Amino acid sequence: MSEDYHFSITETNKADFTEIVIKNKLTGEFVSIIPEYGARIKELRLSNGKDIISILKAVTDINSNDRDDIFTNAKLSPFAGRIKDGKYSFQQTEYSLPINYPEENNACHGFIFNKSFSVVEKVLKGDSASCTLEYYYDNEYE
Repeated sequence: MSEDYHFSITETNKADFTEIVIKNKLTGEFVSIIPEYGARIKELRLSNGKDIISILKAVTDINSNDRDDIFTNAKLSPFAGRIKDGKYSFQQTEYSLPINYPEENNACHGFIFNKSFSVVEKVLKGDSASCTLEYYYDNEYE
């Protein structure tokens, strides 16, 4: 890669996941993404004009069983909130979702938060960088 790029994209294989880091080499700001765990943002550090600070709660243990940790920085898709009793109707058809908040009897936060995303493309330009990730939903959920 040319030294003219203001950004870098690195991909590091950890024990049970890959970490993609997009970093602004001029400012030190960066985002860290874990594709295998719902394309979760592991860490986001941006400048407040004086320091580089953490903007989101960093994921420190990707294998935590604590519900707050499981959904930290996760993609809440295809729904972000709670669906009472895990049931809804659309165009006169009734649907049901798995209850993953049993104490509330709700389906919550979608069902791709823990799915493995594929890296489709990584792009470096002179003053920008991007990483495109995708997940193919096959109409099945656990």
